[in-house]
Amino acid sequence: MDFFRWDTPMQAVIVILITLLCVYFVFLQPPKNTTVSLEVEFKEVNFVTNDDIDTILKPFGLEVDREKGSINNTSPQYVSGKFVVRPKLAGMDGKAIENAFKDYFGRLQSFSSNETDNTISVDIEKNLALDRKLRKSLEDYKLSNSFISHDADNLLKVTINAGKIPAGSKTEIEKVFKEKIGSIVSFKAEEKGTRVKLGLDLRSGTHLRLQLLPNPDVGIKEITPQIMEQTIMVLDKRINELGTFEPIIQPQGDKSIIVDLPEVQDPQAAIEIIQKSAFLEFKEQSATDPSGWKTVMTGDKIKSAQMSLVNGPHVGFELTPEGSKQFAEITEKNIKKPIAIFFDGELISAPVVQSVIATGSGQITMGGGSDLKKSEDEALSLARYLRAGALPVPLKIVENQLVGPTLGKESLEKSLYAGIIGLIVVCAFMIFVYRIPGLLADIALIFYALVLMACFTEYGFVLTLPGIAGFILSIGMAVDANVLIFERLREELWDGKTVPKAVSTAFHRAWTAVLDSHVTTFIGAIVMYYYGSSSVKGFGLTLALGTFVSLITAVFVTRVFVDLISKNKIVNSRWLYGE
Repeated sequence: MDFFRWDTPMQAVIVILITLLCVYFVFLQPPKNTTVSLEVEFKEVNFVTNDDIDTILKPFGLEVDREKGSINNTSPQYVSGKFVVRPKLAGMDGKAIENAFKDYFGRLQSFSSNETDNTISVDIEKNLALDRKLRKSLEDYKLSNSFISHDADNLLKVTINAGKIPAGSKTEIEKVFKEKIGSIVSFKAEEKGTRVKLGLDLRSGTHLRLQLLPNPDVGIKEITPQIMEQTIMVLDKRINELGTFEPIIQPQGDKSIIVDLPEVQDPQAAIEIIQKSAFLEFKEQSATDPSGWKTVMTGDKIKSAQMSLVNGPHVGFELTPEGSKQFAEITEKNIKKPIAIFFDGELISAPVVQSVIATGSGQITMGGGSDLKKSEDEALSLARYLRAGALPVPLKIVENQLVGPTLGKESLEKSLYAGIIGLIVVCAFMIFVYRIPGLLADIALIFYALVLMACFTEYGFVLTLPGIAGFILSIGMAVDANVLIFERLREELWDGKTVPKAVSTAFHRAWTAVLDSHVTTFIGAIVMYYYGSSSVKGFGLTLALGTFVSLITAVFVTRVFVDLISKNKIVNSRWLYGE
């Protein structure tokens, strides 16, 4: 291990600089993972209005007679409404009208229609009615899919996980809420952020395990790595629209995906959004309305899509035989006109058709301009969307767990407490038994902890309860290496060697044993990471990373400190070196 040795003072300076850098990463730099949480308390809300009912009834050619009927908001949970409609309910499909109400509000407590007196009576949950108004108000800011939670004791107090919001939009949203929903008691936009991602077992939220099922109807007989990647991309897009704070989406094995949604206490709402099938559409401009779009083909006709940078960023795609014929007809009548690509109802791109595409393959050229990087990113994103739309893989919920905020908080506090106590006891033991080398090993141990936490901060690793266990175990590994070295140092001192010579010999002769113990532990950690379940993966990852870092700190950092003390004769007593 002498290849580690060179100018000791310079090495000490490097260790100090790395320490300062790690302190910045762990404690000082701005959080990378941020989201905006809107906390709103309304004074009063018109949960359901005649305008809402008119919107529902308009497709049926009906409207509310505003001089008649009633809306009762006195119930703590429901809004009861009796609406007189015109011209007549006779001959209308009552079930279709009921379904229209359900589509608008999400679900109904009760529904009835009476053709004799032309009335519709409904009971609607207040929280659903308020959620509808909130989402409608947030549409212009592309936040309508944000996750909304209600205070258990006050229905009018809501928290909206809104993701990222431009600073100027926060004031605008407050004004929109006042205009469209009701008077506000308080409105607060709070930016949350952490430097280290925490798993659900250390906080609160919803844990889901999804199984990908083959779909022979569209030719998908097995789940391939490409299908797994594209499914994760679709889930990532959907879940990020929820505005959840630091969602975790990762594959487990070959056919399952783990989804952790921190601070989401309504698993059913998350499941409904996750299980929606991704829907890709190609649309042409409407002949009657130039600003409107008409669907002419769906994404199931796409066989593959890839991004290319040859001759400028563009997306090359290949269609199925049926899609080739259909797309040829579409492009033939839309030359020099745009064909819009919509993903889940959102406009992704609207390239202009340059020529008839009759070969079943073609390319979409990005807009160009001076920002080449932006065009490359747009091409990559579009290729992903096109591939995702061509792979409608059903998902099955095989595991659904809710972690309460109290349990997560207690787990974090107890884990940190255990870690701190363990670190203090280990440090005290090292000083008591090995004196000055033990003290220097403790300093190296603090350096080790900072480096490990900096790795979690910078590389986005998720810290879980098993991960903390792996972290504490790797502390033991680091100390174990120092124990081997310092026991060897004692033997060399007992043989009568000088302190510098004893230090050099001890580190040299203990190196092989230290290396072997760390390599075997590292191999075991890697096996756990690749073949274990999600919780075991967290343990394996932290243990592997900690073992690697501890090898460096135990052998390299501790040696720098011991050499600095012994060679410069800062401490001369052989007893203080453990003799």
